[in-house]
Amino acid sequence: SCWVIPILMFARSRYDQRNVEGLPKVHMLEWIVLVLELALALVLMVMGTYSSVRNIVRHWHEFGAPLSCHCENIWNTCECSADHVGMDWCEAALANATRTRSLSRTY
Repeated sequence: SCWVIPILMFARSRYDQRNVEGLPKVHMLEWIVLVLELALALVLMVMGTYSSVRNIVRHWHEFGAPLSCHCENIWNTCECSADHVGMDWCEAALANATRTRSLSRTY
């Protein structure tokens, strides 16, 4: 989209000012290059999205469902999300942080 929006804005500006006297003409070769850039940008956006979706589907068993924290059977415990932001009140988070700090000091 970082290529598409400027190209479309330029084309629209040229279209809106098509009857203005003294406006320099855009050479046909420049229009061809702009169209090729636009086509490349669209192909990259479509193929990039397709590739990302395909990768997510291929690794669904690793990633899990959207917004899932993978805390099956431990949802009501602090162990599930102890490392997440906002869980600093959780005893499991405090124990984990203390353990991590003590391990980092030994190395």
